[in-house]
Amino acid sequence: LAKQVGEAVFDEKLAPLCLDWLSDCVYAIRDAAAVNLRKLIETFGIGWASKSLIPKVVTLGSSPNYLHRMIILHAMYSMAALVSLPIITGKLLPLALQLSKDKVPNVRFQAAKTLGALAQSPASDAAAKASIAAALTPLKEDVDLDVKFYANESLGFC
Repeated sequence: LAKQVGEAVFDEKLAPLCLDWLSDCVYAIRDAAAVNLRKLIETFGIGWASKSLIPKVVTLGSSPNYLHRMIILHAMYSMAALVSLPIITGKLLPLALQLSKDKVPNVRFQAAKTLGALAQSPASDAAAKASIAAALTPLKEDVDLDVKFYANESLGFC
């Protein structure tokens, strides 16, 4: 549908719906919306994403609802392989680093997974990987077993 209606119509009519789905009360809808963001980037390109999509997604990362913070991390995980270094270092990495210190263990383990995906991104450079490794290192000692697991797994990509 995005290809058929074009960028301008999509931005005006459909983009708000796609972003609203990230905050839906049903997990399956939030999950599908996060995966859909990757498809939108594949359709419209990274230039469109950097101006129309990613800034809006990043603002949702400060939600007081931990489920919303988790789904934003999931969306970032999904799009990590497609984004450029300026988007990683300027938008996604700062948010993932911030959320790696979240008080909710599930947010921290999703942040660890996302940091691993950002480290694996073809656009990641040595400085980004060093920042990621520095954030993951304390998570290896987290009280939550899932956080420890994903931190150790993601450190392997740095």
